[in-house]
Amino acid sequence: MNDAPLEFAETNEIEVPMGDKEWVTTSKLILPSVRIRDVGSYKCKTVAKGNEIFSDDTYLQLEGVYFQKHPESLSASLDKSAKLSCSFRARPIVEPAEISWMRNGAPLELAENNQSQVALDEKEWVTTSELIISSVDYTDVGHYKCVATAEGSKIFSNDAYLGLRG
Repeated sequence: MNDAPLEFAETNEIEVPMGDKEWVTTSKLILPSVRIRDVGSYKCKTVAKGNEIFSDDTYLQLEGVYFQKHPESLSASLDKSAKLSCSFRARPIVEPAEISWMRNGAPLELAENNQSQVALDEKEWVTTSELIISSVDYTDVGHYKCVATAEGSKIFSNDAYLGLRG
Protein backbone atom coordinates (compact mmCIF):
# COMPACT_ATOMS: atom_id res chain seq x y z
CA MET A 1 0.00 0.00 0.00
CA ASN A 2 2.58 2.54 0.99
CA ASP A 3 6.34 2.23 1.25
CA ALA A 4 6.64 3.40 4.86
CA PRO A 5 8.31 0.88 7.15
CA LEU A 6 6.23 -0.71 9.89
CA GLU A 7 7.24 1.13 13.05
CA PHE A 8 5.82 -1.44 15.44
CA ALA A 9 5.92 -4.95 14.05
CA GLU A 10 6.16 -8.22 15.87
CA THR A 11 8.76 -10.42 14.20
CA ASN A 12 10.41 -13.72 14.93
CA GLU A 13 14.02 -13.64 13.74
CA ILE A 14 16.48 -16.54 13.70
CA GLU A 15 20.15 -16.31 12.70
CA VAL A 16 22.05 -19.49 11.85
CA PRO A 17 25.82 -19.60 11.17
CA MET A 18 26.68 -21.36 7.90
CA GLY A 19 30.45 -21.04 8.23
CA ASP A 20 33.08 -18.66 9.57
CA LYS A 21 31.80 -15.60 7.67
CA GLU A 22 28.34 -16.61 6.49
CA TRP A 23 24.98 -16.42 8.24
CA VAL A 24 21.42 -17.17 7.19
CA THR A 25 18.75 -15.02 8.80
CA THR A 26 15.07 -15.95 8.77
CA SER A 27 12.42 -13.49 9.90
CA LYS A 28 8.65 -13.87 10.21
CA LEU A 29 6.26 -10.93 10.41
CA ILE A 30 3.45 -11.70 12.85
CA LEU A 31 0.05 -10.03 12.46
CA PRO A 32 -1.99 -11.40 15.36
CA SER A 33 -5.27 -9.74 14.37
CA VAL A 34 -5.42 -9.07 10.62
CA ARG A 35 -7.70 -6.22 9.51
CA ILE A 36 -8.65 -4.73 6.16
CA ARG A 37 -6.02 -1.98 6.62
CA ASP A 38 -3.33 -4.72 6.63
CA VAL A 39 -4.12 -5.80 3.05
CA GLY A 40 -1.31 -4.92 0.66
CA SER A 41 2.30 -5.53 -0.33
CA TYR A 42 5.04 -6.32 2.15
CA LYS A 43 8.79 -6.81 1.81
CA CYS A 44 11.59 -7.58 4.19
CA LYS A 45 14.62 -5.31 4.57
CA THR A 46 17.99 -6.23 6.02
CA VAL A 47 21.27 -4.34 6.26
CA ALA A 48 24.53 -6.16 5.49
CA LYS A 49 27.89 -4.38 5.44
CA GLY A 50 26.07 -1.04 5.33
CA ASN A 51 23.95 -1.99 2.31
CA GLU A 52 20.16 -2.25 2.42
CA ILE A 53 18.84 -5.44 0.83
CA PHE A 54 15.13 -5.93 0.10
CA SER A 55 13.17 -9.11 -0.49
CA ASP A 56 10.66 -9.47 -3.31
CA ASP A 57 7.18 -8.13 -2.55
CA THR A 58 4.65 -10.48 -1.08
CA TYR A 59 0.96 -9.65 -1.01
CA LEU A 60 -1.42 -10.12 1.91
CA GLN A 61 -5.04 -10.63 0.91
CA LEU A 62 -7.86 -11.29 3.32
CA GLU A 63 -10.24 -14.12 2.71
CA GLY A 64 -13.54 -12.52 1.75
CA VAL A 65 -12.02 -9.10 0.90
CA TYR A 66 -11.00 -8.85 -2.75
CA PHE A 67 -11.65 -7.46 -6.22
CA GLN A 68 -14.09 -9.88 -7.80
CA LYS A 69 -13.48 -8.19 -11.17
CA HIS A 70 -10.50 -6.00 -12.00
CA PRO A 71 -10.72 -3.36 -14.76
CA GLU A 72 -9.56 -4.69 -18.13
CA SER A 73 -7.33 -2.92 -20.66
CA LEU A 74 -8.97 -1.70 -23.84
CA SER A 75 -8.49 0.42 -26.93
CA ALA A 76 -10.97 3.13 -27.85
CA SER A 77 -11.45 5.44 -30.82
CA LEU A 78 -11.08 9.20 -30.52
CA ASP A 79 -14.38 10.98 -29.73
CA LYS A 80 -16.11 7.66 -28.94
CA SER A 81 -17.15 6.43 -25.50
CA ALA A 82 -15.20 3.96 -23.36
CA LYS A 83 -16.21 2.11 -20.20
CA LEU A 84 -14.03 0.50 -17.53
CA SER A 85 -15.55 -1.49 -14.68
CA CYS A 86 -14.62 -3.32 -11.49
CA SER A 87 -16.35 -5.18 -8.65
CA PHE A 88 -15.20 -5.41 -5.04
CA ARG A 89 -16.47 -7.98 -2.55
CA ALA A 90 -16.01 -7.70 1.19
CA ARG A 91 -16.98 -9.78 4.18
CA PRO A 92 -17.29 -9.21 7.09
CA ILE A 93 -18.11 -5.51 6.99
CA VAL A 94 -21.21 -3.61 8.02
CA GLU A 95 -21.07 -0.82 5.42
CA PRO A 96 -20.42 -1.33 1.69
CA ALA A 97 -17.16 -0.21 0.13
CA GLU A 98 -16.99 3.00 -1.89
CA ILE A 99 -15.08 2.82 -5.18
CA SER A 100 -13.15 5.67 -6.76
CA TRP A 101 -10.86 5.69 -9.80
CA MET A 102 -7.27 6.69 -10.52
CA ARG A 103 -5.52 7.48 -13.81
CA ASN A 104 -1.72 7.29 -13.91
CA GLY A 105 -1.61 7.26 -10.11
CA ALA A 106 -3.73 10.39 -9.60
CA PRO A 107 -7.34 10.41 -8.34
CA LEU A 108 -10.05 11.19 -10.89
CA GLU A 109 -12.06 13.75 -8.93
CA LEU A 110 -14.82 14.58 -11.41
CA ALA A 111 -15.17 11.24 -13.16
CA GLU A 112 -18.54 9.97 -14.36
CA ASN A 113 -18.82 6.91 -12.17
CA ASN A 114 -21.89 4.65 -11.93
CA GLN A 115 -21.77 2.66 -8.72
CA SER A 116 -24.05 0.00 -7.29
CA GLN A 117 -23.88 -1.69 -3.90
CA VAL A 118 -25.61 -5.00 -3.25
CA ALA A 119 -25.91 -6.60 0.18
CA LEU A 120 -25.50 -10.38 -0.04
CA ASP A 121 -26.38 -10.60 3.66
CA GLU A 122 -26.05 -8.31 6.70
CA LYS A 123 -22.22 -8.41 6.63
CA GLU A 124 -21.26 -9.07 3.00
CA TRP A 125 -21.39 -6.51 0.19
CA VAL A 126 -20.50 -6.36 -3.49
CA THR A 127 -19.79 -2.91 -4.91
CA THR A 128 -19.59 -2.49 -8.70
CA SER A 129 -18.33 0.64 -10.41
CA GLU A 130 -18.30 1.72 -14.06
CA LEU A 131 -16.10 4.58 -15.20
CA ILE A 132 -17.59 6.11 -18.34
CA ILE A 133 -15.58 8.34 -20.64
CA SER A 134 -18.17 9.82 -22.99
CA SER A 135 -15.73 11.19 -25.60
CA VAL A 136 -12.21 9.76 -25.49
CA ASP A 137 -9.35 12.16 -26.26
CA TYR A 138 -5.56 11.99 -25.96
CA THR A 139 -5.58 13.04 -22.29
CA ASP A 140 -7.65 9.96 -21.39
CA VAL A 141 -4.90 7.52 -22.46
CA GLY A 142 -3.20 5.90 -19.49
CA HIS A 143 -3.27 3.40 -16.65
CA TYR A 144 -6.49 3.14 -14.63
CA LYS A 145 -7.28 1.38 -11.37
CA CYS A 146 -10.16 1.11 -8.93
CA VAL A 147 -9.70 2.11 -5.31
CA ALA A 148 -12.08 0.44 -2.86
CA THR A 149 -12.42 2.19 0.49
CA ALA A 150 -13.78 -0.04 3.25
CA GLU A 151 -13.64 0.59 6.98
CA GLY A 152 -11.25 3.51 6.39
CA SER A 153 -8.74 1.41 4.41
CA LYS A 154 -7.94 1.61 0.70
CA ILE A 155 -7.46 -1.47 -1.48
CA PHE A 156 -6.24 -1.10 -5.06
CA SER A 157 -7.20 -3.15 -8.13
CA ASN A 158 -4.82 -4.26 -10.86
CA ASP A 159 -4.02 -1.68 -13.53
CA ALA A 160 -5.89 -1.48 -16.83
CA TYR A 161 -4.54 0.45 -19.81
CA LEU A 162 -6.78 2.63 -21.98
CA GLY A 163 -5.17 3.17 -25.37
CA LEU A 164 -6.26 4.67 -28.68
CA ARG A 165 -7.43 2.55 -31.56
CA GLY A 166 -6.21 3.31 -35.08
